[in-house]
Amino acid sequence: MLDFTLETDSEVVLLAFRPLLIPIYEALELSVPKAIQIVAENDWESSGHLTSHLIRAEAKKFLKDRPCPIEIDDIPRTVNMERIAMEGLSTTFEGVKVKILKGAEIPKATTDPRRAFYQHANPGLWVSGVVPPIRSLIVLWDCNKAGTNLGLQLCCTRDGEGKDQWMIPVPHPAHWMVALNATTPTVDNLDDLFEESKDKESER
Repeated sequence: MLDFTLETDSEVVLLAFRPLLIPIYEALELSVPKAIQIVAENDWESSGHLTSHLIRAEAKKFLKDRPCPIEIDDIPRTVNMERIAMEGLSTTFEGVKVKILKGAEIPKATTDPRRAFYQHANPGLWVSGVVPPIRSLIVLWDCNKAGTNLGLQLCCTRDGEGKDQWMIPVPHPAHWMVALNATTPTVDNLDDLFEESKDKESER
């Protein structure tokens, strides 16, 4: 479980959730144009609710039990999706509940479960000066009517009404995969480091 609070730097949280955010971005990048194409091919009346539901169904199919990219910690992870709800997709990563919602802004809390989610399931949020832990995050995605210009943001709420503590853009997977390849040490490099360490020990 990740030990982050609402005061943890957003860049640190973003990086820690990279193994989940990469497949989410990939899922939406495939699902959004496909859903729009399905509606057009069937000559259905354009409806935001219909398109959004098709996108959720396609994204869930892509993400279900999807292997996450291997990080430097070398821990294998898979995406475990919960059932599709009309309000979006949901999963849990490292003990943090994550909802995937459409829009440029965090939706208003219209139900008690949504308020509890925004409240990080903590009725005593900000009580006694204690900085609350992060127990829920939102991935907001948005695009134009043609399904292009897709953009994602990782959001952390600060209260039960959905006021944001911070919102940070999610980089495209191609950008992150380049960074992963650049920072992940190779087996040869690790062997070299091990040999170096042994040499230094023998010199003492």
